[in-house]
Amino acid sequence: MILYREIAKPFQGLIKLNNTIMDAISLFSKSELNYCPVVSNNAKKVEGVLVLEDMLAAIASSDIKFDSLILPFIHKDFTFVTGKSLVETGNEKRYIIIENDGYLSGINRNSIGLLGHVLTEQNIILDSIHNGIIAIDDEGYITIFNEASAKISGIKKSDAVGKLVYDIIPTSQLLVVSRTGESVTGEKQLINGNIIVTNRTSIVKDGKVMGAIGVFQNINDLERVSKKLDEEIALNQELEFIMDNSYDLITVIDQNGIALRASSSLEKMFGIKMEEFIGRNVKDLEKTSVLSKSVTNLVLQTKKRQTLIQDTKGGRRLFVTGVPIFDNDGNLYRIINFSHDITELSRLKLQLEETEELLKKYQKELGELRREKAEERIIARSSKMAKVVDLASRVAMVDTTVLITGESGSGKEVVARFIQDSSARKDNSFIKINCGAIPENLLESELFGYVRGAFTGASKEGKVGLVLQANKGTLFLDEIGDLPLALQVKVLQLIQEKKFYPVGGIKPIEVDIRIIAATHRNLIKMVNKGEFREDLYYRLNVIPIIVPPLRERKDEIPILVNYYLSKFGEKYLLRKHFSSEAIERLIQYSWPGNVRQLENMIERLVVTIEGETINLNQLPGELQEEVETARDILQINNILPLDLAVERLEKDLIMMAYQKYSNINKVAEVLGVHRTTILRKANKYFSTKPDVY
Repeated sequence: MILYREIAKPFQGLIKLNNTIMDAISLFSKSELNYCPVVSNNAKKVEGVLVLEDMLAAIASSDIKFDSLILPFIHKDFTFVTGKSLVETGNEKRYIIIENDGYLSGINRNSIGLLGHVLTEQNIILDSIHNGIIAIDDEGYITIFNEASAKISGIKKSDAVGKLVYDIIPTSQLLVVSRTGESVTGEKQLINGNIIVTNRTSIVKDGKVMGAIGVFQNINDLERVSKKLDEEIALNQELEFIMDNSYDLITVIDQNGIALRASSSLEKMFGIKMEEFIGRNVKDLEKTSVLSKSVTNLVLQTKKRQTLIQDTKGGRRLFVTGVPIFDNDGNLYRIINFSHDITELSRLKLQLEETEELLKKYQKELGELRREKAEERIIARSSKMAKVVDLASRVAMVDTTVLITGESGSGKEVVARFIQDSSARKDNSFIKINCGAIPENLLESELFGYVRGAFTGASKEGKVGLVLQANKGTLFLDEIGDLPLALQVKVLQLIQEKKFYPVGGIKPIEVDIRIIAATHRNLIKMVNKGEFREDLYYRLNVIPIIVPPLRERKDEIPILVNYYLSKFGEKYLLRKHFSSEAIERLIQYSWPGNVRQLENMIERLVVTIEGETINLNQLPGELQEEVETARDILQINNILPLDLAVERLEKDLIMMAYQKYSNINKVAEVLGVHRTTILRKANKYFSTKPDVY
């Protein structure tokens, strides 16, 4: 049996109703108790119990001051026992032991058994506080030193508790506060290289200072927070500056499709004010036609980057890209939209399309004008000549080699010039060289030029050849069939590689030229005879154009006659015209010299015939002779069936012409038909046909 008197623990000091929280902390720091009785101010009556845990929680709160009274923290849950009472085993109630006279005797020792647990709780609470807490007694010995203090000072708790505060923290002013009783707030202090802000308060009991307690915080933490805040503010300002000064519209949308922010170009591009956009769902913007289609909705659905064309209420067309932003857990967090105004680009594209349509129209009209212009230079009333002009017009649009064939005087050069004038090279040189009119020993230097000192008698400065003069333009090689074999190799190289060596030169010269060749000769026969290079022929004959002779387009003769009468009439200031009989005779003539022969004859008649009218009897003798011959053949003495008479006339004409010219080509020429027609008729009328030239 144990009496409470035997386990009673005398209590050093008293806590009175008018004591402060700091008084209580000071008392608890000097005892091993986790609670203590609170007596009246005259120390005669027990009013309640003060628990250490409540005091520690109070000082951890920023709302409670150290000089606050303990009244709110007094507990009434205690039991009075006398020292003669038996101890109840296993009972951990708070007992206040009194004597028979009612005065305080002590507290039960069983409470000391809870000291380890209580002190652990005390340490947990103190060490959980972010602020540093250091308490000293009236002699300057440290009684409380929590983990925050250890972290800031760099001193272990075990090395600090029970030591003089000056030995641990030489700059501490706690002992000064303890001795003067004056409180200090918001003072800066340097501890272990850290600048702290501290509040110091004295511990007072019964009017006597029993020590001091300091609560402090590392100002570096505050500065870090402040710096972080400043950085966030600066970053936000930079973001706003970038957004507001970006040519593109930038919008930020949250994971629910709600608009959070936008750059200042929103009003111009969307046609609404900023307050009408922020806080609204993009689906609502789409429904109200602020924008035609939302890229945000596509990003929300697919969780991927999306791009589309968007029309807005502001009349703008935007190229919009939506970019999803995910958090650390992979959840969609934000959507950033970049909208580039392509309204002007769309307008320019439309204008370009319209311009292209106009260009096609103008090209068509230009083609028609070129055709009309060609008809001024190339009389193309016959179907054969119309085909020549059409082919030449199309060939002019592509930069390829052309071979023009036809009889002498048929107009090959006119066709070549038409191709040049209708091409992209029309504003550049058209250089003509007649390969048969220049001596062979001079032709190479005329074509390709020569360097200084290339040969005896050469110019000291050298000479630029016709090929280089034609650079960017057209080189017209007339009568290419007369080109010597030795030069054909160099012309082939020029066509293939667009470069050449001048006479005596060792470095090639590159040129950008188009080559048009012309000849009245049969190049295939020349190739077969070894007179013309086969590879050169095929290089030249990329686009062949055959100009028909004048006798195969006689319906153009009256037009040509009027054209040349006007041309030479203006030149010589002489007005002339042909009689109807003379025109008819010109049409009947075979014109072996073709258009050139007609042109020369008209020029001669305009100059030599007196009066304005040129009559039939004033035409040259060759026209008179051929017509008379034709008249004699047409004499028939007996009446015959028409088809038989036609056959007889055809047979007699062919035989007469062959007897005179002994050449199928010439026979076809004078009779005004193709050689194949003569061959076919000869097979019909004669058992043996003449040799073909």
